[in-house]
Amino acid sequence: MWQQATRRDVVKRGVYWLAGLSLAGLASCGKGGASGQKQELLNMTYWGGTERMHRTMQVVNMFQKKYPALQVNSQATDWQGYWNKLATQIAGGRIPDLIQMDTRYLALYIRKNLLLNLSPYIPKQLSLADFDQELLKGNELNAAIYGVPLGGQYVALVINRDILEKAHMQPPDEHLTWQTFATYTQQITASLGAKIYGTGDASGSIPLFELFIRQKGKELFTADGKLNIERQDVIEWWTYWEELRRSGGCIPADQQGSNQSYDPSQSLLVLGKVAMDFATTNFLETFQQLTPHTLALVLPPTGQHPGMYFKATMLLSGSAKTSYAQDVVSFINFFIHDSGAIKALGMDRGLPGSAKARELLKPDMTPAQQKELAYIQQVSTSQNSAPKRLLDPPGAGQVEQILGRMAQAVSFHQQSIGAAADSFLAQSEQALKEKAA
Repeated sequence: MWQQATRRDVVKRGVYWLAGLSLAGLASCGKGGASGQKQELLNMTYWGGTERMHRTMQVVNMFQKKYPALQVNSQATDWQGYWNKLATQIAGGRIPDLIQMDTRYLALYIRKNLLLNLSPYIPKQLSLADFDQELLKGNELNAAIYGVPLGGQYVALVINRDILEKAHMQPPDEHLTWQTFATYTQQITASLGAKIYGTGDASGSIPLFELFIRQKGKELFTADGKLNIERQDVIEWWTYWEELRRSGGCIPADQQGSNQSYDPSQSLLVLGKVAMDFATTNFLETFQQLTPHTLALVLPPTGQHPGMYFKATMLLSGSAKTSYAQDVVSFINFFIHDSGAIKALGMDRGLPGSAKARELLKPDMTPAQQKELAYIQQVSTSQNSAPKRLLDPPGAGQVEQILGRMAQAVSFHQQSIGAAADSFLAQSEQALKEKAA
């Protein structure tokens, strides 16, 4: 799901837009007319599929019922088209009042003065007293808050227990290293006659590459927004995955390349083409709903230093250009604190940051959600996690895209590893320089 969109995704993108528009219209029917009171319209944009859209619209309807003078027009887009659509809206002077934000784009939008500083509204209108401080601190800039995390996640290795059992393999333990992971995946593929592969290809995944770099004892970016990696780091990463493809532990490039969809139903893990794959914890429930096989979360390979950190799945931000700042803050506060909203949203956007929300959700957690919570608790108390205090610089989103393109070029042998590493570094440095200007 860190890959390129397919034709199916493009079609779905239009469906999301139409669905968001029609649901918003239905939600507004009958409001405002009886009292004659003029409604304020808040436009909200977010990425996600039909399940997230359904949950979000439930919260929108609850909010409008509580505040009948306010109407919220929410529209969902798939991840791949989200940022281009948002950029088009901004260029046209139509920036939404409420924006679902990603940590890799947060600094860029703050630098462009596009996001509302929420700190002045805390704690009177926006209460964050019971919020997970690691989530908050990891997304601050100059001690100011420009977005409230809607959930937290860790990187995980998602395993298919049924396939491992078929391969006569025990699940990997918590002492897995990158070398033992390679051997383990090769054994799975060999046991299953190369009909199912040990793992998917994560060579183009920025979360996994960042994990790998942090395990070397450094961050991906410097405090002044530059790359904090060497050419050899990139070569080592891609060489590892090239050798894994050649040995059969990793799915071949043509099969990985034909599965570039962000649609969870098309993931290699759900389709049963691999025994394991890397993902963030909030995807477990969706994956489990799509397969009859038993899935579980285990720790990814470890290194010399802690690599994981509790990352915000996404944040809810307000536009700095909005005419309704007070109402935007009220919606954000409602979104994260209202009991009905908490139950409607569940853990679709990850484990909530609010202690109240976590306690409220616990009694009704599904088995998959219980696994997610147990894994998060396991990682947070282990030696494998260390807080990340540097906000990704403007241009980090472009670096993510460049990594994916160059990794794919390597996997299809369109470029040598050395040439691709040089290209990745040059393009990334240029992107960071341009966005910092």
